[in-house]
Amino acid sequence: MKKKYFKNHVLYEISEGDRVSNLGIKSVLRQKEYMLPIREITYNGKYSIICATDNLVKEAPTSINISKTAILIKSLSELLRVCSESAFLDNTYIDLSDDTIFFDRQENVYRFPLIPIDNAGELPDRKKWGDRLKAFLLAGMAENNQNRSLLQFKEGLEETDDIVAYVIEKAPLITIDGLKSEADENSIELVYDGTYGAFTLFICKDEFVIGQADDCDGVLRMNPTISRHHCKIRHTMDGWYVADLGSSNGTAVDDIRLNSNQFMQIHNGDRMRISDMEFMIQIG
Repeated sequence: MKKKYFKNHVLYEISEGDRVSNLGIKSVLRQKEYMLPIREITYNGKYSIICATDNLVKEAPTSINISKTAILIKSLSELLRVCSESAFLDNTYIDLSDDTIFFDRQENVYRFPLIPIDNAGELPDRKKWGDRLKAFLLAGMAENNQNRSLLQFKEGLEETDDIVAYVIEKAPLITIDGLKSEADENSIELVYDGTYGAFTLFICKDEFVIGQADDCDGVLRMNPTISRHHCKIRHTMDGWYVADLGSSNGTAVDDIRLNSNQFMQIHNGDRMRISDMEFMIQIG
């Protein structure tokens, strides 16, 4: 099986010796939880499976913050649970072979490639896949040294022999105790340094409109491509969100363009583009 990355999908070209589980394919098409959506196609004359990644943020597990690390572990735990409860899905179908992970902003979960290939020479070696799972999770927690919940999970993971069962059982208990969550922060900053100078928008109210009009909370008159009422930042009990207000030149977060009046959650370290101006989001 060969893997190729494209802009909006990952393609798995099935090799001659690979055995595809048709029941597994049907289960992935029906289930969809914590998985990348799949589709069967013919590519260069060969049967292939593609996983859609459009509207998902591509990240590396070693570069995300503690809150997202917890989301990553819990998402993978839930996918392992789905596999364990299915007669046609196997844990080893989950592809953890590289350092790219896919964050679904709409659902606030991570999604993983799940490719139902039954290779007789590979499936019996479950310990090898379990070791890969452990290494994948430990790499994501390598920089964490301040969250008690994650530290306890990490210590148990390093000691356990039944890795899959441990992750399914213990990951739901992870909390972000001892740290102020992004939802608790009453203000955020949008930091700009580019063509129009260097400045910061301080957002310290629950509804903050950005645009050119006088009644906007954040007025950006220096850029003619900004609409009168361009976008809105909103604070809720679940965190911070942004929506485009039907602007002419759009609003995007980490290169994902927003639909008009549809709010998307934002996180510390995200890049937000207002027309042609890129801001770095700082929360906390």
